[in-house]
Amino acid sequence: MQKFSNQKINIPPKSVPPKTSHAASVPTDYVCDFCSGHHQNYKCSVFLKMNVDQRQAKLKEANLCFNCLRKGHRSAGCSSDKSCSKCSKKHHTLVHFEQQKATVQSTNTAKHHEVNQAVASFEEPVSSSCSSTSIPPGKQVFLMTAMVQLTAKNGQVHHVRALLDSGSQINLLAESAVQRLKLPKYPSTVPVIGVGGNRSQLHHKVVVPMSSNCSSFATNIECYTSPKVTGTIPSVRVNIDNWNIPPGIIMADASFHCPREIELLIGAELFFDVLKEGQIKLANRLPALYETQFGWVVAGSYAEQEEDNPVCANIALTDGLEECMQRFFNQEEISEPAMITTEEQRFEEHYQRTYRREKGGRFVVQLPFRDNVNQLGNSRSLALKRFLLLEKRLARNPDLKTQYADFIEEYQALGHCRRVHEDEDSPGTQSYYLPHHCILKPTSSSTKLRVVFDATAKTNGLSLNDVLMSGLISQSDLFTIVMRFRTHPIVITADVSKMYWQILVGPSQTRYQRIFWRNDSSEATKVLELLTVTYGTSAASFIAVRSMI
Repeated sequence: MQKFSNQKINIPPKSVPPKTSHAASVPTDYVCDFCSGHHQNYKCSVFLKMNVDQRQAKLKEANLCFNCLRKGHRSAGCSSDKSCSKCSKKHHTLVHFEQQKATVQSTNTAKHHEVNQAVASFEEPVSSSCSSTSIPPGKQVFLMTAMVQLTAKNGQVHHVRALLDSGSQINLLAESAVQRLKLPKYPSTVPVIGVGGNRSQLHHKVVVPMSSNCSSFATNIECYTSPKVTGTIPSVRVNIDNWNIPPGIIMADASFHCPREIELLIGAELFFDVLKEGQIKLANRLPALYETQFGWVVAGSYAEQEEDNPVCANIALTDGLEECMQRFFNQEEISEPAMITTEEQRFEEHYQRTYRREKGGRFVVQLPFRDNVNQLGNSRSLALKRFLLLEKRLARNPDLKTQYADFIEEYQALGHCRRVHEDEDSPGTQSYYLPHHCILKPTSSSTKLRVVFDATAKTNGLSLNDVLMSGLISQSDLFTIVMRFRTHPIVITADVSKMYWQILVGPSQTRYQRIFWRNDSSEATKVLELLTVTYGTSAASFIAVRSMI
């Protein structure tokens, strides 16, 4: 039980805004000058992803003030009393030149070791950084931590400790949490620059529903997966018996003062959405309380410790020389293969149990349905509506219509689809109709038009992809392929023509791959069943590669 005394609490008067408060609620009359969204310019995710040079160019293009990021005046005539937190000059911190250096500095007062870490995308650097200066002995700095709810794939709610970090442009989720939640991972490679410029990479990202323990706040958060998010926060246990936290306060992390692991990092994309206006300063030498959608968090310095403590700055923790050297030697090691999920194991077993080969050697497979396949609704009306819209588009472009018709005719001529009559279906027969459209690539030397089948179209809240299992990535990673090229003196490469079309789907399941088509609007609409593995379905990639190897 938290103890409280009658000591007076310094609460800033409402008429004077606290110096370090952040407003997360956005009036509806704000319109972003960069993306036209309903938020202030400095909260725009498009603007935050730019480097400093791009931000400055964007401000000049939009004729915005470099200090407050608003229209109607220059920074020299800006009435705002705010200035750059880096150099105190009359410009916004987001356009300070040093902001583009994606480095993280963390200094231990006993060892004075520096650890630099930055996260980058393929097209431009992604910053995940903040700075920490030398911390004097006896001083502890608290970072914003909160307990949040993450919903697993099966609907079960898990409580995860999160770090709120406005200096990070991405969100991170520890692999331990990904495995516990049984989340499907999507390939997404992001280079990470570490100590001395050494590069490592994050290879996957996940999307997980996140909600608050004490409010109605809920959202889907996209995170990159990492073996470890950060070090233990705080570095040592702190006695808070005399802190006089006001009664009735709901703490976002009741154990904020106890060293514990962080499994989730919430970056700038959501930081200002969860931060509210409330702020309470406990005392001169104590940190402050800030109100968020998850409850009240603690942030700031606390000077009472007698011994030197490790300092954690954002996602970097000071490391000893031995650990730094160990990481250096591990750079060239081959990473361990990802753990196989339960669903991936089930998919492999299903494939082994159900596939067969015809006399000519062609594979015949069964679609790997989940247990919720019976929840698919009526997809016919949606697919027909989208086909009629496609038909109007093709009517306005005769060349495109000709290419589209040629594709469908080739599909039928090769025996990869067949016409079916719906009146021959047995009563209660379940089927799925795939909407389709085309993608043009005039620069392609082989296929300039590609028809895409949309297996994500929803029926009763579920699509075909929602009821199909997704298999393990079977193809080799780039490192393995490059090493294989360097192993042999002669290398032969080949392109498997129409690879997916070479694999047949069992006759009893082709009804889940129906499409509408007719060559002219004066004809009756025909229903075609696709007889081969269809690209666009979540199971297609695994089935194709698994059959080939």
